Amino acid sequence: MRVERDDSGHITLFEMFDCNGGQQRGYLRQTIDGTGFTMVSKGSYSDPGDSGGGSYQADVSGTLNAGGLFTAKTISTQYDETFSGGSYSGSGTFTQGASSFGFEGFSSGVYNDPDGGTGSYSDRVSAEGQLLDGNSSSNTSTYNVGLLAMGDGALKGIFQNSDPQGGEHEFNEVQSWNGDTTEVVPSNDFTSSVEGLTPPALGTVSISFGPDESYDCAATVEGTIVADMTVLDDACMTLAMDRDWIDCWQIITEPNQNQGPPPECEGPFPPGEDPPPECDGPPPGDGPPPSE
Repeated sequence: MRVERDDSGHITLFEMFDCNGGQQRGYLRQTIDGTGFTMVSKGSYSDPGDSGGGSYQADVSGTLNAGGLFTAKTISTQYDETFSGGSYSGSGTFTQGASSFGFEGFSSGVYNDPDGGTGSYSDRVSAEGQLLDGNSSSNTSTYNVGLLAMGDGALKGIFQNSDPQGGEHEFNEVQSWNGDTTEVVPSNDFTSSVEGLTPPALGTVSISFGPDESYDCAATVEGTIVADMTVLDDACMTLAMDRDWIDCWQIITEPNQNQGPPPECEGPFPPGEDPPPECDGPPPGDGPPPSE
């Protein structure tokens, strides 16, 4: 893991390599250069129980305002996986503007039909729509990602399926929707623009670690960080789209500031009974924040 800061103490680079069982499983790199932000996250996984596994990658680039919030963002994702005797892959790009969004992508695969035979499918889409932001403040400490929503929009889709039991099927048309009701409508402000789009062609997905993204997971360990993952999991489990922006350190520490020891550490204790082991350290919130 590597962290770099500028003279003001702001993090400008965060990089992490993930090893499991002596093999590299993941890589993450985030950079902030003034108002520019970039991120790449990629990795692989396996599912022995299903004789499967796969790989994934996400690339993000964007522009930040003075408050550290995105004014524009592009997210590109891709995946390649196999399980249950099938193989699947896909790629997509989401472009976020101040009040609108665009998306284009594809997915395709080959699968074993439960009733016998092999089937295949492909999905190709292009879409545009309205992006709504219900936040009244641009303060990063109170910004709520749960108040972001998609409004009216339209999508051009080309969906094909070859079913060994049911033959060939194809869907090729433009559909528009009302963002308030999610109901399909004949047209809206995005329909005409989407009609002129061409969904991307199917492509080959290839994901691997580049030279600067690779790590020798069999090398000598340079340092060890011992973390209580149960505390971290409990604190960060609320990071969801319907929650406020959170900082895990604040969630863990601030509610306990100046409150003294937790109840289980308050005596008196019965004769011969010692306080729990977690009571040996300073009261929660008394120490400095962990280094980022």
